[in-house]
Amino acid sequence: MSRQTAIILVLLAALIVVRWVVLNTRDISARSRDSYASLLREMASVVAIVYFLFRPFVIQTFWIPSGSMIPTLREQDRIAVNSFLYRYSPPVRGAVIVFHPPKAAVIPTVGEGQPVDLVKRLIGLPGDRVRTERDGTVYVNGSPLAEPYVSPDRRGTYLFPECLVYGHGSAGDVGSGPGPIPSRLVACIGESGEEFLLEVTRSPDDPSRLEALVPAKSYLVLGDNRAQSDDGHRWGYVPSDAAVGQAVFVFWPPTRVGLVR
Repeated sequence: MSRQTAIILVLLAALIVVRWVVLNTRDISARSRDSYASLLREMASVVAIVYFLFRPFVIQTFWIPSGSMIPTLREQDRIAVNSFLYRYSPPVRGAVIVFHPPKAAVIPTVGEGQPVDLVKRLIGLPGDRVRTERDGTVYVNGSPLAEPYVSPDRRGTYLFPECLVYGHGSAGDVGSGPGPIPSRLVACIGESGEEFLLEVTRSPDDPSRLEALVPAKSYLVLGDNRAQSDDGHRWGYVPSDAAVGQAVFVFWPPTRVGLVR
């Protein structure tokens, strides 16, 4: 049981106890007792319905475990996530999504080893070609991606997908020299030690560079804090059915309240 659920159960128990006390006190009129008892019953019903029925299917809350999304999200932020949206429409590029981490990722835990869902920026959609440059620029299908949410001092300096192919993959599958090649599947090793496949090809815009091809029913995600983010440039893609929902707003701490953009 999560701490949040325990708090809700304690609150419900308190409302029930207070209602019982109100109904059994004789210091107020019967009409007042009935009025207060009815109000307490309705409060308990609303809390139970919202938390146990409405929240799991529409709005969920999440805690940010790391600084990988600075400046958009900071460690210890608490966010509300629309978990209903992706049941009927797919995510769009640029959205901040919450997802179950793939096996190749290092999965953070809380409490008694409970795995934590991850929060990243959606960069690549199915069918996209993606690469990054040393200056931090991300190219999608040959065009630079405008990313106002990434601070200049937090841009990555890695070359993706080369950082995986030549650092943790079988570079012989694609060769090391320039020139066009058909797309190839390269076996890479993620941060967790799990193997995953990465489909790459030579960029038609710059044949000296590789580009990752996002497969069907998959997404490529990166953290806004590119210099310090454990994300797709280290462990590949996120299956589309692993998406939990879209981050909507920060509700805690009070100084951070606002929409997630």
